[in-house]
Amino acid sequence: MSTQALRIIDTAPAEPSQFFFDKPPQQASNDTSMAQQAFFETGAIRGIVPRPASSSVGYFRLLQSFEGVVTERTEHSIFAQISDKTNSQNPDEIVEIPLEELTPEDLPIAVVGAIFYWSIGYKDSPGEPRRRISQIRFQRLPGWSRQELLAAQSFAAEYRSLFSDI
Repeated sequence: MSTQALRIIDTAPAEPSQFFFDKPPQQASNDTSMAQQAFFETGAIRGIVPRPASSSVGYFRLLQSFEGVVTERTEHSIFAQISDKTNSQNPDEIVEIPLEELTPEDLPIAVVGAIFYWSIGYKDSPGEPRRRISQIRFQRLPGWSRQELLAAQSFAAEYRSLFSDI
């Protein structure tokens, strides 16, 4: 192989495992290439390009987004009215979503009246194939304290008395 065909790289990866070598220097034999010997002796290789490291860093390309409200729950699915947040010109729709599409953490809160967000798109990550993702997330709000509930009941009673006199 001529040196003109090689792309020269002077930096070494943090981990030797990023290269396709399988013999450390102490196990190197006569069949070990000069490039492998150079890597193990100097920590760098000239002319060998490491493959991209697999990483969870990537991005999500949103194709469609919905906001929904659960209108009914059965043993195997939820029914919901969803509105298109990607294109507000589209009419609301009624959909059936199997419970197996929800995360185990969301099952207890997937009740009538619960609000959720449904995102559909592509996840692109370096070194991985493109994946089509459909993600449903339920809105989580902090619960009301006993004191807040009592204050709201007192407030409602006060207004009820104002309007009952009319």
